[in-house]
Amino acid sequence: MSQKPAGWYADPELAETRRYWDGEGWTDRVAPAGAPGETRNDQAGLIAAGWIALFVLPIAGIIIGLVLANKRPGLGLTIAGLSLVAGIVWLVILSGP
Repeated sequence: MSQKPAGWYADPELAETRRYWDGEGWTDRVAPAGAPGETRNDQAGLIAAGWIALFVLPIAGIIIGLVLANKRPGLGLTIAGLSLVAGIVWLVILSGP
């Protein structure tokens, strides 16, 4: 009886997941069902970009808001405050499951 080649296959026990077959048996490696070969590590670049945006964009908004606060305190502090809130929201989103 011939074995399947090593690779990701539909998990025989868990619906909507894939399990890695090492050529001899099922391993403990599982991944959500998706495009063939796609794993969480394939999204590492997108995740890194999200973390960079998390820090860069809100910090830029806070700095701009504080600079504007000298001439237009209401507007500047509003921008700084909203940027801080946006940073917290991004942090919550990116540190989810």
